[in-house]
Amino acid sequence: MSTRFLSVGALLVAGGAVMSALVGCGPSMESDRVQSPEERLQEQERLQYEAELEAQKRGDNSEVEVAPDETVKFDKKGAKMELQRASLSARTCPKVVEGKHPQGTADFNITFRSDGSVKDATVAPPFDGGPLAECMLNAYRAVILKPFGEAEVTVPWQLELQASEPPAEPKPAPKKGAKK
Repeated sequence: MSTRFLSVGALLVAGGAVMSALVGCGPSMESDRVQSPEERLQEQERLQYEAELEAQKRGDNSEVEVAPDETVKFDKKGAKMELQRASLSARTCPKVVEGKHPQGTADFNITFRSDGSVKDATVAPPFDGGPLAECMLNAYRAVILKPFGEAEVTVPWQLELQASEPPAEPKPAPKKGAKK
């Protein structure tokens, strides 16, 4: 009787293995790899195109443009927080850009469009012009805020920059047993 239970148990195990193989190896509804950003963009554009064709077939071809909400004020607190984040990047520029750079307070003017993107960013002399200025300005140009009702808002901003220091010379490790 014990062999009968063994053969039934073996049959159940074998049947379970066959079922998992059939279910696990069946057709997948997902891609066999991760899509690249370009492929995802193409997929989104294709889906949008299909949705537009479907809307045209239904006779719903009216495009609705959403105007910016005139009642939403410029978020000064949010702008300050995002500019502080950008300053963390801008502060690394003297270490990244080769050459001697001025030190002190750099005065910036960052102009935001109503959609929250940066329209213009400038830095005053002696920091203007050259690769250091471009590095710092790129940090501020990347800032994006929440959309607001005003046409444009210019925010003055200051950043304290230290002189770029050359990399420290490596110090040899002390020898074992050597007196200091």
